[in-house]
Order: sequence, then C-alpha cells, then structure tokens
Amino acid sequence: MKHFFLLIVTCLFFSSLSHAATKPMTGDAIYNKYCSVCHTMNPPPKLAPPLRSIAAMYRGKYSSKKEGVERIAAFVKLPNIKNALAPGAVKKYGLMSRLPISSNDIRTIAEWVWDH
Repeated sequence: MKHFFLLIVTCLFFSSLSHAATKPMTGDAIYNKYCSVCHTMNPPPKLAPPLRSIAAMYRGKYSSKKEGVERIAAFVKLPNIKNALAPGAVKKYGLMSRLPISSNDIRTIAEWVWDH
C-alpha cells in the first residue's frame, strides 16, 4: 500500500509538471522573460529598439493585424535581414537572437507587440 501511494504521488507530481510546461505563456510573461532584457516598451532604447516603436512601424506598414502579426512572427521565429522591417535598426543594434519558445508563443508575442 505504501508503494502504491508513493506511485500515485509521483504520477501526480510529474503530471502537474508536464501540465505547467505545456501551459501557454501570456504576451506579458513572454516579454518579461525574454524581450525585456533588450527591449524597453518606450524610448530610450536599451540594446534594441523600443517595442512600441516596433509596433508602430509594423502598423504603419501593414494595414491588417493578421498580416502584421504574421510578419512580426516571421522575424521573431527567424531573425534575419530578409525578415527585418527596419534594416537600419538591424545595422544599429544587430540581429536579435532566436528565442527558445514554441510557435504558439511566437504567435502570442507577435500579437502582443502588434497590440502595443
């Protein structure tokens, strides 16, 4: 009986860890964990352009949220000069690093940036 109880507790523990690991992050959480290291929300910049400036640039270039979010997500997924909307910013700050996040989280942060 003691081993059975230990087995149940162990299964519940690992089940809760698995659930926590797959729970999608919010845009705020992704920003705070990954983006805020380099990006401020507003000027002055840290190591990269402020996110509100980036959002305004995408909203100025793309008329639909869907297209803008897709372009932001493409850059976050694979930061390169081809995907960059502002090559001057890349020249000034360099390319950002790829984020170790899922495609769903990339979509979440892209939507979050667009909305700011």
